[in-house]
Amino acid sequence: MGSKDACKFVFILLIALLCVVAETTASGQGKIGNGKIAFVRTEGNVSSIWVMNPDGTNQVNLTPSGWTDQVPTWSPDGKKLAFLTGDFGDVSIYTMNADGSDRRELAVMNNGVFNDGLSWSPDGSKIAIVDTSGLYVINSDGTNRVPLLEQGVILSPSWAPDSSRILFTWLDGNPHLYSVNPDGSDLQYLPGDCTPETGCLWPFGPAWSPSGAQIMFSVNYWDFNFVLFTANPDGTDRRYFHGCFGPWGNDGCKAPTLDAIEPAFSPDGRMVVFTMSDYFYGDQQIFVKNIDRTGLTFLADGHDPAWQPIVSKSTTPRRRR
Repeated sequence: MGSKDACKFVFILLIALLCVVAETTASGQGKIGNGKIAFVRTEGNVSSIWVMNPDGTNQVNLTPSGWTDQVPTWSPDGKKLAFLTGDFGDVSIYTMNADGSDRRELAVMNNGVFNDGLSWSPDGSKIAIVDTSGLYVINSDGTNRVPLLEQGVILSPSWAPDSSRILFTWLDGNPHLYSVNPDGSDLQYLPGDCTPETGCLWPFGPAWSPSGAQIMFSVNYWDFNFVLFTANPDGTDRRYFHGCFGPWGNDGCKAPTLDAIEPAFSPDGRMVVFTMSDYFYGDQQIFVKNIDRTGLTFLADGHDPAWQPIVSKSTTPRRRR
């Protein structure tokens, strides 16, 4: 082999190696795939956490204990679920394995109510929580509760995929989207709630896309009719995604009174799972839809869906001895 051919071979080998490394995460993990969908099903006065396949099959109750369990949230590696459990006046944060085993109490909620949302940090070391009308961060073992913001009413914290910000809804008069650094600094308002074309669309329940390039949330279009919108992480370029009311039409809804709420992206970023809730009759159903707004599919009766990330093992080549 000549010197030019040898250099060409080494160059191609380096490119191939870089492609392999590029497919692994910073922690040495591999690609992220779509796992099961966790959700809450309420039967009578009991709410339990269930899981199902992404197509709605194989629905399994993970918490058939008779307690009230709410807001399941997957750890970044997809191996654990954090959730709220108990009864009004006595509510705690728990974790369990993906199959429902090893159920452990992490922390007691000081206000004794089922607050809206939990969110793991991308490295799995911390969890953002809402308690006593404030935003806090705790370690994933329940220790070291640190206040980030303790005023107004805060809902639905969502940790950015790059760990840089925590997004949430802040009810300080009307609801607005805000974000803050994980240490509580640099509180920022995300503008765009009110436009001459749509009026004011008050946002709730924000969620990040896996890439961090987009957020999704529900907005109160009119008289408690909620539809889903996407936006850039700074709140700009707000676009309609799904709903049953307003100038955007009716996306296959059986009634215009259905609310589109609680969006969650699939780990590969290609789909969104969300709840359709009937305000008048109390029925709640889970649907999935492609990010390009095609392929609306019913999955199950329930609410609060969360999509499990499946992390493949690192494909980094081993060094020969």
